[in-house]
This record gives sequence, C-alpha cells and structure tokens, in this order.
Amino acid sequence: MTVQDVIEYAKAGELSQLAVKEDTPENTASILTYINLGLIELYKRFTLRTEEAIVTMRDGTTTYVLDGTDSNVDITAEVNRILEVYDETGTYVELNSETDPLSILTPTWNSIQVPYPSEGDTLSVIYTAPPIKMENTTDVLPIPMTLLEALLHYIGYRAHGSVDGAINSENNTHYMRFDASCKRVKADGLITQDDLSSPDVNSKGFV
Repeated sequence: MTVQDVIEYAKAGELSQLAVKEDTPENTASILTYINLGLIELYKRFTLRTEEAIVTMRDGTTTYVLDGTDSNVDITAEVNRILEVYDETGTYVELNSETDPLSILTPTWNSIQVPYPSEGDTLSVIYTAPPIKMENTTDVLPIPMTLLEALLHYIGYRAHGSVDGAINSENNTHYMRFDASCKRVKADGLITQDDLSSPDVNSKGFV
C-alpha cells in the first residue's frame, strides 16, 4: 500500500466534502502532512517499529542519552519509548525496579541511568521508534492493512480540523472514530508481536 493509495481512499471518503480533495500539488502536500501526523499517532499507540541502541559504559558515567549526541551510545533512530535492556551476555536487566539495586532507571524517555557502570561493558537497549517520514506518493506505508481505517479517520480529523476546529464539528467525530478503530484493533488482537519488527539480541553478538 502506497501513500498514493491512501490519498485516493481518503479523497473518496473522509475528504470527499472538502476542497483538499482537489488534485493539486498543494492539496497533495497537505494530505501527505496529515498522513505523517497519523503515522506518528499510530506509532505512539502501537509498537510498530523497534530498534536497538548499544551503550558502552564508562567508569563514573551513570547517565547515557539516546539521542545521537552521546559518544558512548551507538543509535540510528529516535526514541519513542524504552522497552527493555540486556547486558552483553543477553541477560535481561530490570528497568525502574524499586526493589532491585542493580535496576536501570529511565529518568527521561530517551535516557538510561546505570547505578554501577563497568568500564567497557555494553548494554543493549531495545526501544520503540517513530515512523520514517513519508516524502513521496510512491512511498510504501509502514503500517499493516489492519490500521488503514484508523489512519483514514485520522486524516479526516486533521483535514476537517483545518476547516473548523469547533468542539462539536466533524473533525472531532473523525477523531472519535479514529480512537474507536484503534481500540478495536487492540481488542481483536489484530496486531500481535509477530507483526512487529524486533531486533534479535542474539544476532547482535551479545550471547
């Protein structure tokens, strides 16, 4: 499913009563923006992309930031939420445990705090990442078909909101439909762990 497919679906449905459905470069750019905003929202609600950061610990350094600026961290994508941490033997390390003195803390959404760092040892940090930005109508959408309905409702919410932001207007109806669609996907188990792209700790040389 490409961005163009989604645009056509939206024009035939959620955008059919709006001027933005007209085929102009400006309107296409606007819809592409709505699609990217919708993807960001879906990636917040569902674990659709996981990545791995490698932290090389240093004596005396307890906090490591996962934003690309920390020379002790090898990371390739932005962080939405830290999920799990493993040591270099592949052993799971507790996160934010009040009872485990060796637990790693997450003082912010994109940093970890190690109570007893060991010089040169590494940690594998598994985290959720935001979607890759869609730039062209030929780009392939990075979501399963089960989330197409939700994305279309979100596009409708954004498009109608740009026309009328009143609390009882059509844009809020679309947002409620978006929210309900996401809840149905979760309730019906339409996205399972098998659908997710997850880095394999074993394949990274940790065990």
